[in-house]
Amino acid sequence: MGSTHDTDRFGATGTPAERQESKVLMEALTARKAALGAEAQLPADDHALKERILGEARRRSEQISASRNLVASSGSTPQAEGVPWWIWVAWAIALAATFAAFRFLL
Repeated sequence: MGSTHDTDRFGATGTPAERQESKVLMEALTARKAALGAEAQLPADDHALKERILGEARRRSEQISASRNLVASSGSTPQAEGVPWWIWVAWAIALAATFAAFRFLL
């Protein structure tokens, strides 16, 4: 491995010491990849596990589709509540105050 390849692989940023530490860490992780990952704990070709995962994914997909269809098929939008009475009163008082201010000031 040349220094150009190391710079490309481990990044051009950081000090030379940081790049060297990153390189050593990456090499150690690569060497122990099988022992660290889930690959070492799961068989490579477990059909029962694959079917269980796919079945769960299908079931969840059907649930999501059903909930979307339920919302789409309801077709009714929730009724909005009317404006509260106190907002109408406040609006009327504001209009009256504006009218009175213009009347007395002009």
